[in-house]
Parts: sequence; structure tokens; C-alpha cells
Amino acid sequence: MKVMILKANETTQFQDWMEVNSKIRENTNSKHENYSSTKELFYLSLLLNKIKGSTSYEDIRTVNGILYTTFEDAYNALLI
Repeated sequence: MKVMILKANETTQFQDWMEVNSKIRENTNSKHENYSSTKELFYLSLLLNKIKGSTSYEDIRTVNGILYTTFEDAYNALLI
């Protein structure tokens, strides 16, 4: 049986693999957040074309007197 002795600054392949995977996971999460932001901007642009005279984001998210939490929800309520 071969015993591997690591110096203080060396890592194993498993540790390297774990580090790479954690970075990939972080990048995936940030891409999802960017997608959510992009999606909200898309619905904001749709609402801006439908609703005239809004002076705030709350005005844009308000449909039939109901303030929605996201632009997507507001747009979907506008279609109903």
C-alpha cells in the first residue's frame, strides 16, 4: 500500500475537485440570479408599453388597485 504524504500547501485531487465544483455551483447560482433580473426587466418593458402615466415602480406594479410584488405578476394580472 502506497502512502501519500502531503506538504502543507499541497492538496489532494478530491480537494481540488471540491473547489472546482463549488465555483461552478456559485457561477450557476449567479447566472440564475441574472436570469431572474433579466426576466423582470423584460416584464417591466412590457408593462411600460401597456401602462401610461406611471410615476414610480409601485405604480407600474399596481393593476386594478392591487400592488403586485413582481413585474411578471403584474403583467399576468393585466392580461386576465
